[in-house]
Amino acid sequence: MLGISLLKFEYHPGEPISGQINFTPKKAKQIKSICVTLSGYEHTDWKYTKDAGLRIEESSLTHKKRRRILVFQEVQLLQGQLTSLEGAGNYSWPFGFTVPKPAPSVMSHSRDKVRIVYRLKCVVEPKSSHRIVAKQNLKIGTQYIVDPRAPKVYEVPK
Repeated sequence: MLGISLLKFEYHPGEPISGQINFTPKKAKQIKSICVTLSGYEHTDWKYTKDAGLRIEESSLTHKKRRRILVFQEVQLLQGQLTSLEGAGNYSWPFGFTVPKPAPSVMSHSRDKVRIVYRLKCVVEPKSSHRIVAKQNLKIGTQYIVDPRAPKVYEVPK
């Protein structure tokens, strides 16, 4: 089992993120690498018509998705040498990042059709088996939700 532990879940631009990777194998393993990434991206998802005519039929709608990377940082915790984990047990490795300045706040608009998301991802690569992955979303800045019926932006109550 692989997990990511953080001291808190809400961060602001310029603030350090520190945490720990926790790995609990069921048997002895040799690890080639452990990598932790912090990524932030803007995601848009919309439909448009192929034909600019006045009547829109469902068959004329096209679905588009676009993702733009805002932040990408990577930390190698183990790399270049095989590390032997002697058996079942709890193993942990600390890691740290700094949220870049400026970093846009987490945001969601129109039922997640437009959003800004930040995520931590840990990949453990054993010598002789498939990669093991853990992911965890982060809250950066103040979360905003945009109501499509009203052109106001308001803060999510805590």
